Amino acid sequence: MYYDHAKLIEDSIAEVRARRSLDDLAASMFKKFFHRHPEAEAFFTGFDLAEIGPFKFCKVGDAMIDVLKFPSYSESSLSEEVYRHQVHDVRDKEYYFALADAYVETIKETLGDDWTGQHTECWHDTLSGLRHNIDMAAKEHLGEGSCPVTATRDRDYSDVPG
Repeated sequence: MYYDHAKLIEDSIAEVRARRSLDDLAASMFKKFFHRHPEAEAFFTGFDLAEIGPFKFCKVGDAMIDVLKFPSYSESSLSEEVYRHQVHDVRDKEYYFALADAYVETIKETLGDDWTGQHTECWHDTLSGLRHNIDMAAKEHLGEGSCPVTATRDRDYSDVPG
């Protein structure tokens, strides 16, 4: 476990929650996600994003913390997420990666000048663990060849304002 990483991640999530409403954070995350993958809006047909968005924002944050504090649970939890989301036809791991990236971009944007090199390192390491667990789940539930990996895996978020 990365104790310092977990503390920084938890502290930065708490700080952005103090600065912006959960509704606003969720809307920002999904705006970034849909900008990158407009076709993904189809996965949310029949759902009210104003209602489920804040829940999803919290769920992504919890998944980040689980990677650091409860790695074994993270593996099984993310495996279950990938399995469950097949019913919504989410069959490409890149959507999970992109939503996690949009989450971190929202955190960085909200922290603005308070985002440091330490934030970059901790969030990058956390995302790497999350991606690894999603990658394993995708291989298990979606098949080896069905999910290409793209260049977004090793983003440093230097292009995100903040």
